[in-house]
Amino acid sequence: MKQKKKKAIVYPYDIQFAPVVRYSHFIENYEIVGIAAPLSSGCCGKDAGRADCGDDIGIIVSEDFSEALENCEAVIFAKTEREGSYTEDLYPKMKEVAGAGKDIIVAFNLNRDNYNQVKALCDENKVTFGYFHNEEWFNMPFEPPYLSAHKLYTLETPVVFVLGEGEKCNKFETQLALREYFTSQGYKVGQIGSRKYCELMGFHSMPNFMFEARHEMEKIYLFNKLVKSIEVVEKPDVIIIGVPGGVASMNAKNAGYCGITAYEIANAVTPDAAVFCMYYAIWDHTYYDEMKNIAKYKLGLEVQNFVVSCSRVDWAGAAETMNHMDFFTISGRKVEAYKSEKQSEGLPVYNVVNMDDAKKLGERVEDILAGYAEIEFY
Repeated sequence: MKQKKKKAIVYPYDIQFAPVVRYSHFIENYEIVGIAAPLSSGCCGKDAGRADCGDDIGIIVSEDFSEALENCEAVIFAKTEREGSYTEDLYPKMKEVAGAGKDIIVAFNLNRDNYNQVKALCDENKVTFGYFHNEEWFNMPFEPPYLSAHKLYTLETPVVFVLGEGEKCNKFETQLALREYFTSQGYKVGQIGSRKYCELMGFHSMPNFMFEARHEMEKIYLFNKLVKSIEVVEKPDVIIIGVPGGVASMNAKNAGYCGITAYEIANAVTPDAAVFCMYYAIWDHTYYDEMKNIAKYKLGLEVQNFVVSCSRVDWAGAAETMNHMDFFTISGRKVEAYKSEKQSEGLPVYNVVNMDDAKKLGERVEDILAGYAEIEFY
């Protein structure tokens, strides 16, 4: 018998956590019934779907945390763009939650001392403490069967990459949209996500070793072994891999990952299909061809589909600031108009926060995979 989900609210909230709320049915033990956020978030009094300029989600964001707390059994403390003060905002609210006898779920980074403080709080009040944030000191291991550490294994399962120009370009939304489509069609999905709290959604986070000071070949072997282990243990029909960072440096002052993580992952696993996520900008066909060529000649893979996000880079600021980029949020109406224009020109461009478009993207990826090999239902 399936266990009944506990009612949960999310705090705080902004565009960063919007994809989790949009696809919250993937959260195993909790049903999101409310959202609260500081007034400064700009989300209060609006449908939660407004945060990422997508379709309505059906939950109005409240500014009153205590009132929202009355109607739930747990609080998911979320990672947001502008993280609140742990001492002045988050921990006092955690004390309020625990004192009310309700579960605390944390999906943002806690240092070891803060983790121990929250755990002690939950133990004292006899409430559940869930921590979903994969990091060096709190690793969430996946124990694979024995495989050689210095061999690249061939995968029999179709693999889909979701990669992009950089952070904040709807890569995670796209990963969840594809997960939604394939599971709805009866496929069993194996998945490694680009964020650190993917276990909250029922799949694997990008492993910490990909960001550690290891030799590149070691990372490639280990990542290949991890994906092969998922294939062996979980027996999925399709594997979706979200690639962190971008495929190249944005400019001289904002190198990001320099495309190194993407290069390592692409050398560890060869995808059968790839979706490339882009910032909003008025580009012609030449730019799309350039992105395809970067993926082809730098990473050795073919990009068949593009996703346009509602984030536009502040290039003037990026040219002046070292290792920091700001973004403008573009209205959903403009994103839809741009996408429609590109589709009319024959470009496979999608807006994944439009649920109809997300389904069409899934259908197209499925068709591409079917062209390589037959995918059987589990």
